Amino acid sequence: MNDEKIVESYLRNEVQKRGAECIKIECNFMIGMPDRICTLPNGKVVWVEVKAKGEKPRKIQLFCHEKLREAGQAVEVVDSKEQVDELIAKYYAR
Repeated sequence: MNDEKIVESYLRNEVQKRGAECIKIECNFMIGMPDRICTLPNGKVVWVEVKAKGEKPRKIQLFCHEKLREAGQAVEVVDSKEQVDELIAKYYAR
């Protein structure tokens, strides 16, 4: 399993352990959308782009992230289990 799949699996498991959903996004009509959408308690929604360690989002992904943020959505990019842990702490602390 490659690094990205390991991080994505870890994200899904950590979110689901807390009773929330981490839905895989497969958007054939819109290139660049984040990989996952996490529906957290209290109506929180976080779009998550998962990358292999050290990888950065492509230009089209950054464009989509910005459009989502302009619409008031939370968008995060993670490339490690540690960043997933930080994401969980950030959104569960709110």
